[in-house]
Amino acid sequence: MSNYEALLKFNRKAVSKEMVQYLASTTASIIKIKKTNSMIDIALPAPPLTKFINRLIKHSNVQTPTLMATSVYLAKLRSIIPSNVYGIETTRHRIFLGCLILAAKTLNDSSPLNKHWAEYTDGLLILREVNTIERELLEYFDWDVTISTDDLITCLSPFLKPIKEEQLYKSQRDCRTLKIFCSRKRHSKQNIHFPFALIVQYVYPIFSFHFDPLHFGI
Repeated sequence: MSNYEALLKFNRKAVSKEMVQYLASTTASIIKIKKTNSMIDIALPAPPLTKFINRLIKHSNVQTPTLMATSVYLAKLRSIIPSNVYGIETTRHRIFLGCLILAAKTLNDSSPLNKHWAEYTDGLLILREVNTIERELLEYFDWDVTISTDDLITCLSPFLKPIKEEQLYKSQRDCRTLKIFCSRKRHSKQNIHFPFALIVQYVYPIFSFHFDPLHFGI
């Protein structure tokens, strides 16, 4: 199975816990967080990133293809943001939301509006902040939101490898089964014994019955 075939198979899978955890880990690797003691952070602490992602997926009903595109945008952003940059407690939440919005709008004509995305954050972000996040991300990407097959294969390789290995195992198992079947069939052919009546009817075609070798697999 090729990487492309594995990609198509993964594309049809339902959203899994592993996918959510992968997205959270990728987002966390983009930027370091420097905690602050601001009154806002104390009064309205950010939820765990995995919980935040699950909430967005549930509210927006996005499917695996959109999350696949999101992973590509996250990876691209990781290559852009300098490693010595620090964010606030909600920076990672903002990054993921922005990449998810771009993926949803790129792939779907009927994606949620930004006011809906703001509602999906359950009060963490307001509409003005969501609009700013989207605009800044587009500027980071120089307004280039194209995604190639190679981008998807590279970003999703941890999920494609098990699919390819599973398919290889099935192919090898089917091959072994076929060999056993063919071996038994050859053995059964070598031990075919025809009744005397059939032999007589085959030798003397004046009888109405005609022996058909194909009927017996010869």
